[in-house]
Amino acid sequence: MFMPFIGKIGLCQGSGVIQLDTSGTLIYGPVPSDGSDHFNLYGTNDAFILQGANGNYVVAAGAGYAATAAAGAAMNQFALGGSGASTTITDLGTGGTGTHLLWSVTGTALSGIAVPTTPPASSLFTSTQITPESPRSCKAGSALPIPI
Repeated sequence: MFMPFIGKIGLCQGSGVIQLDTSGTLIYGPVPSDGSDHFNLYGTNDAFILQGANGNYVVAAGAGYAATAAAGAAMNQFALGGSGASTTITDLGTGGTGTHLLWSVTGTALSGIAVPTTPPASSLFTSTQITPESPRSCKAGSALPIPI
């Protein structure tokens, strides 16, 4: 299935970012120097797949998420909510079907929680468009996604 490229993003929260660890697991931590905090989005704002810097696609893995799926495999779809420093990511389930979960950070762990009426602070990110001009800036209010 073809899904158009819609942008490359970073997700900041406080002084840390969502990134891949060496096994491909999505975690929260300090800004890395290797670009493992950059994610490609394919699809639309309402239903997209995420590709990690390791070239693999993001899927649910236990209580969290990992970029371990190869192209063509069953993978989770996600949706953007909010904007700027109040951006949320909702997991729509494998293939966009299933229970919706909101991404949430606890310590260094990224997990999916039941979607509440009001997202908690642990689920609010600053979305950052990655471009050659500003590859690691975390600016509140950035528009997302914009193809690069």
